[in-house]
Amino acid sequence: AVAETGTVFTMTNEGNGRMVGTLPKIHLYVFGIEKFVKSLSDARYIFKALPRNGTAQRLTAYLSLYTGASEVVLDKETDEKGPKDFYCVILDDPGRREILAEESFREIFDCIRCGACLDVCPAFALLGGHVYGSNVYTGGIGTLLSHFLVSEERAEQIQNICLQCGRCKEVCGGGLHIPEMIMKLRERSMEKHPNPTYKFALDAVSDRKLFHSMLRIASIAQPAFMKQGQPMMRHLPMFLSGLSEGRSLPKIAQVPFRDIFPTIEQDVPNPKGKIAIFTGCLLDFVYVDIAKAVIKDLNSIGYLVDMPMGQSCCGAPATYMGDRENAKKTAELNINAMAAENYDYIVSACPTCTHQLREYEQFFADDPEMLAKAKELGEKSYDFCKLFHMLGGLSDEGDGKELNITYHDSCHLKRSMGVYKEQRELLTHTKGVKLTEMRESDNCCGFGGTYSIKFPEVAAPILERKVEHIKETGAGTVAVDCPGCMMQISGGLDARDIPVDVKHTAVIIAEKRGLM
Repeated sequence: AVAETGTVFTMTNEGNGRMVGTLPKIHLYVFGIEKFVKSLSDARYIFKALPRNGTAQRLTAYLSLYTGASEVVLDKETDEKGPKDFYCVILDDPGRREILAEESFREIFDCIRCGACLDVCPAFALLGGHVYGSNVYTGGIGTLLSHFLVSEERAEQIQNICLQCGRCKEVCGGGLHIPEMIMKLRERSMEKHPNPTYKFALDAVSDRKLFHSMLRIASIAQPAFMKQGQPMMRHLPMFLSGLSEGRSLPKIAQVPFRDIFPTIEQDVPNPKGKIAIFTGCLLDFVYVDIAKAVIKDLNSIGYLVDMPMGQSCCGAPATYMGDRENAKKTAELNINAMAAENYDYIVSACPTCTHQLREYEQFFADDPEMLAKAKELGEKSYDFCKLFHMLGGLSDEGDGKELNITYHDSCHLKRSMGVYKEQRELLTHTKGVKLTEMRESDNCCGFGGTYSIKFPEVAAPILERKVEHIKETGAGTVAVDCPGCMMQISGGLDARDIPVDVKHTAVIIAEKRGLM
């Protein structure tokens, strides 16, 4: 509705919308306060954006504008004419007022209901609006609207269905930060109704010594869950069975990387600088070869690498589950660990970790000293591919042996940090590497951190689609840059007995250049 002229407009793809606004004697419009624009010139932006984002048209089929009551036939027998009854019911309720009052959620009202976010949401594609939504509000944006306009209880039930892949944010014509707002809802839920199981697990993860001790114990116990000769765990018993639904799981390293690091020789005669490696959980306790490869790759271009031993989990699990308290505790621990020495850069081979390191500032708005440290850490933190490319790692070195690969884009690496060209250049410049792009290379693989554990029935079909696209390429190796994606995709391939390797870009470069 246009406040300046009193004009009401509708946009539809069928003539029925225009017919019901023209023929009846009574015209009733019901809309919320968020549907007001100041002038017709402001409305024209909606006229352009809505059909383009909603149905990929340049202009919607029917755009109807009504300014006041038009003349209609009141009596067919006498042909009496006169103005129709024209009513506008404006919804100005507490929920809408709450949205307007809260700066963190106010941009919800920038939504023009085009539905582009639903078109790309992997969870919505599988579940639909009856499961992932409430009443007429569906998907991620529907979760937010449901919290304020339907019930907080319903929003709590569906907010965790969001994968946090960022596809909705990428296509949103209004630039809404839907994933970030859903995260804020999770924080509210955790504060009001903390889940004891989740809280216990996150408390353990944020305690570095306890968490690392638990992982070491798990590495000792894991042979009981593995069949002889199998490189991965395919079936877990009883209450653990959901962890291996639709995928196999990798082994926990017998020796964590933090114990291996002191034994790694770094032959760098005249170092250009010193870089700290942030391993995160998976590189430290599962994929130790990736961490070794990162060091060897950076050594090869003249940089020494150090590993601050005080580091622990990046805090992403706590952040994405709404546990701000533990996320902040972990952030403080890692900031102090990485600030122990004045490093030139911080490198991580996990995009989720890199993204989390860059977001630590959010926890210290009321602590100037920690805020300054967090800002410095964020500015120095880079994903491996971005940093290696930036520091001169691009080279045509390689053993020349043909290696046919395809590439999977991590959600955090591409959408959160905008890195997608660098890794492809590093790989395709390496002698012997042939890259065949898969369909939907940047679609989520279904891992989503703890998501694949909480919602295996959603994650499994998303993974299945990714596996099919990998098979189509005929590649013998999938290159990835996220250890989480590596766990998900390699587990999916192994569970289906598909003989395709999954390797981190850092490992491919190191192997092809003879560095390890």
